[in-house]
Amino acid sequence: MLSSFVSHVSALLSPEPRLLTWLAGTMIALGVPTFVALVWHKRAPYGRYITEGKGFGFEMNGRLAWFLQESPCLFVPAINLYYGAPASLGSTANMALLGLYLFHYTHRTLIFPFFLRGGKPTPFYVFLGALFFCLYNGYLQSASLT
Repeated sequence: MLSSFVSHVSALLSPEPRLLTWLAGTMIALGVPTFVALVWHKRAPYGRYITEGKGFGFEMNGRLAWFLQESPCLFVPAINLYYGAPASLGSTANMALLGLYLFHYTHRTLIFPFFLRGGKPTPFYVFLGALFFCLYNGYLQSASLT
């Protein structure tokens, strides 16, 4: 019993759980100024909010941008699943949540872009922001479960 408790506390103090806690806190902290900026100052020039020539950077094909920006949420968890800790991978709850996450992002990455009808081009810097968010989110969500 004591050795189980010690190993649990040791795992919580290892570098990755601390990193995940820090990343989650940073995401929450960045959400506040992002919310304020987008609600009260300027909308991101994306989708229906874009006007010709008013985007951030050159424009990319919307379907390609969507696929590329969403793909880290699909591929990063697959890598984490491959290298995951056996104890986490044996948890039914973790695998169910990760399965739902992968199901959602399989649709969002591989199927949804083909249903975009007449979508507007995506500004490059908006694409980069979405790509960074999906890398961050994909790692945070999947590393927490594997």
